[in-house]
Amino acid sequence: MIITVVGGTGFVGSGILLELSQFDNFELFSISRSGAPINHDALADVHWVKGDVTQPGDWQAAIAKSDWVIDCVGILFPNPLAKTSYWQNSILPAESLINLIHRQNLVPNHSTDTRFLFISANYAPFFMAAYIRAKLEVEKDMANLLPNKSIAIYPGVITDKHKPLTRLLKVLTQAATLSTYFKRLRFIPRETVAQEVVKVLVGEGSSLTERIGE
Repeated sequence: MIITVVGGTGFVGSGILLELSQFDNFELFSISRSGAPINHDALADVHWVKGDVTQPGDWQAAIAKSDWVIDCVGILFPNPLAKTSYWQNSILPAESLINLIHRQNLVPNHSTDTRFLFISANYAPFFMAAYIRAKLEVEKDMANLLPNKSIAIYPGVITDKHKPLTRLLKVLTQAATLSTYFKRLRFIPRETVAQEVVKVLVGEGSSLTERIGE
């Protein structure tokens, strides 16, 4: 199985690649604007592709032969100084991928029937309403163009043992387990997200394919 992780050098994408690299039957590609990270010894078998998925380029060849494309691209907050926005950095890359996969799947006798996995979000606080709207916009595009070839998972706040802040937030959440608000934040370790992704790829059920607390 050929799997391409778009945004494979980011926090979530790199965690998914680490998990996928444990399986001998997965051939892995990563597409990002930076290409290969400086230190990638733990991911020596990954094919690192440098490219901007909002623009035509060599990266499209990796998509064309992939059984699954996993979209990990996105930002938590826009930054006007850095000229980042939800449209430019979250919605547009996903739309580009969805449209490309849709077009190539329509080609008669195309060798690969590519599926699309989107890392969405379970919930966000009121001040991140635009963040959730961006996720929903991508999901709408998936439903329109890839209705039977796409799936989303809905993690909440993704934690990591090396990030003290997320550990603190998780402790606070556990102290308020009766709160619907905190349940919707759905704190989850990065490695668990990656394990749930594997379940989706191999056709098993995943608890992250449903939003909770709505």
